[in-house]
Amino acid sequence: MDIFVLDLIGRRMTIAEKVSLTRSLNSDPIFKNKSLSTQRSAYFARKLHNFGFDFVDNFADAETVVYGFEFHHASHPSIFLDKDELFPLRTTQFEGRSYPCPKNLDHHLTLLYGNYKTPNWKQLPHTLISKLPIEDLIKISHFIERQ
Repeated sequence: MDIFVLDLIGRRMTIAEKVSLTRSLNSDPIFKNKSLSTQRSAYFARKLHNFGFDFVDNFADAETVVYGFEFHHASHPSIFLDKDELFPLRTTQFEGRSYPCPKNLDHHLTLLYGNYKTPNWKQLPHTLISKLPIEDLIKISHFIERQ
């Protein structure tokens, strides 16, 4: 599980160097041998410790934010975002609460999910759709039409 949803590309490393680094980290035997759980825990503890010290410097230097670098571009393409598309963060409302979100939220969600405004009804079980009150179905339909 990747607890950091993005990676940063600074000016000091090229993209090829970054990809090479992530490939070498992912092929490290510490990630493959199940009996190395103690070593793995120590490894991640060191990484988190160093991350806390390095993140601010790296982030200030970074021009690009990347999602999905650890997948080697095989089945999950990496998404490259200019830092100014994300920052400064703005606030959005969700279920009555305020949450920080990217500056250009529509662009961000489109890169991550494609056409995120139109639900894929084929993925919803018919029982879930049929249990919605007709008033809610009408509201959903009107919302989609406005987008």
